[in-house]
Amino acid sequence: MTILISVAMSVSGGSGGPPLPDLTGAEPQVRAAIMQDHDAIVRDPGVAGAWGWYAARLAVHEYLLEAVVGWQRAQGLDGQDFRWPYLTGVFLSQDDPEAAIDAFERALRLNDRYPPLQLRYAAMMERLGRPTDALRAYRRAVELAPRNPYAHAGLGGRLLDDGKTRQARRHLELALQLDPSCRPALTWLVAWYRQAGQLDRADELAQRAAAAPKARPPDAVLATADKLSVGTNAVMARAEVLTSSGHLDQAIEILSALVAANPASARGRTELGDRLREQGRLPAAQDQYRAALELIGDLLPARLGLAQCLVLSDRLDEARQEYERSLAEHPTSYEAHSGLAVCLASMGRIDLAAKSFRAALKLAPESRRSRIGYGRALLLTDRPRDALVVLRPIVESVEGQLDELAVDALALTGLAWSKLGRTDEALDTLRRALRAAPKRADVRGELAGILAGAGRAREATNLLRDGIALQPDDAGTALGLAWILATSPDAGVRDGAMAVQLTERWLNAPGQARDGSRLDILACAYAEAGRFEDAAQAAERAIDMATKAGKPELAEAMTVRLELFRQRRAFRDR
Repeated sequence: MTILISVAMSVSGGSGGPPLPDLTGAEPQVRAAIMQDHDAIVRDPGVAGAWGWYAARLAVHEYLLEAVVGWQRAQGLDGQDFRWPYLTGVFLSQDDPEAAIDAFERALRLNDRYPPLQLRYAAMMERLGRPTDALRAYRRAVELAPRNPYAHAGLGGRLLDDGKTRQARRHLELALQLDPSCRPALTWLVAWYRQAGQLDRADELAQRAAAAPKARPPDAVLATADKLSVGTNAVMARAEVLTSSGHLDQAIEILSALVAANPASARGRTELGDRLREQGRLPAAQDQYRAALELIGDLLPARLGLAQCLVLSDRLDEARQEYERSLAEHPTSYEAHSGLAVCLASMGRIDLAAKSFRAALKLAPESRRSRIGYGRALLLTDRPRDALVVLRPIVESVEGQLDELAVDALALTGLAWSKLGRTDEALDTLRRALRAAPKRADVRGELAGILAGAGRAREATNLLRDGIALQPDDAGTALGLAWILATSPDAGVRDGAMAVQLTERWLNAPGQARDGSRLDILACAYAEAGRFEDAAQAAERAIDMATKAGKPELAEAMTVRLELFRQRRAFRDR
């Protein structure tokens, strides 16, 4: 009998009521959940399942000695249920491998058809230097679950260590077919390709492995146990998984329950605020952030979340104050510098925004988001060469499948090349970005604009029509097409009637800048269609909106077009 099991037996004395750990330091919701399960057993001590899941509740909250006792009592009441020795083995694997193996072998005698049990037993055999037993267990797991990538990855790794490279590769490649982000398969394939001397392929897979999520093989029994954890960390982790898988409502539900059970959880309130903000429920999110800050005044994530809510609510002066307070409390926070930069940019203070982005980048050179923000600010201050230098580390590291930030970097790089008059480089870079993200309407619009400016209006309109076919509800793409149809110097491209139809349909769609720019497009479309009185009226309204929005240059350009319309002439965008 191992030391841990011996201590567990001494805790229980081998019989009696359910063991109860010292809950003095436990969170209130943890204490309440454990006591509820404990009291249920006291009322009816003869239910094996109640003992087993009580033990699991204790284990997930790190009361392992008492958990072992509970599982022993569950097995005493029902010796045919493999789940209790299985969970005993899972939770003892790190601290007491001998006891874990004993528990796994008892579970296998009861049920050798559960794939996660075979995989965990195989891993323990590997750890203790018993490769033959490990190989047998991996083969059994593959037999039971032929579409489980982790089973194939484990078997492939074992075969590779045994020198059976051809068989190993077959299982490892199959694992990746089943799950392209299976980290164990990627890691073993790195070793396979290095052994084969194919170092470039090995390096590519190593990068994929580093970026792959640290997922676990599917395990229904352990998943049920994990859900019994009601501690803040566990609930926040589950909420993160739910959010990333598109179940934001469920994430908010479990975080709301956490906060209701433990109102003093500042971290729980902050996490709930984050999810509410993502859902667009800004007042409710602000309430959670402010409550968290009442509990912990210098809690940086809460203050940053509050500031982001204020930015989204267009309360920019208040947001700036919160970011500046964050920096007073946490001067080395690159997130605070970066957030302040975004806020300043929204206020039109691009020069100050650039300085804040530069400060963020100095603190965290690896932050792609700060680098992209700085590059964008440099472009807005007409410094395209500097923008290229800032963005180059991201662009040069881009390979394989591009994520959203990589596409952002490529798009900004394309704009920088365009500003420098390097049209070919701009088009090549933007096309690369669009191939990676064909639904990025902003990238498509910039590419179309450069094509039109280069006298390739027909290519531009075809590109935008493809975008409308791909995203028929995107106003920006439709309005970009309307502009070219209304203003192109190429008579073969212009179509005033279609430009009017597109602009009137999308004139009041959400997302407009309130600076008259959409009315400006409509005015040009009316003029191209020969409706000059309507064009002049639309232009006058657009000028008024641009002036009130504080955009004198835009208003001046609209005024020039208005004079053309009064002369019954259409505008040509040369």
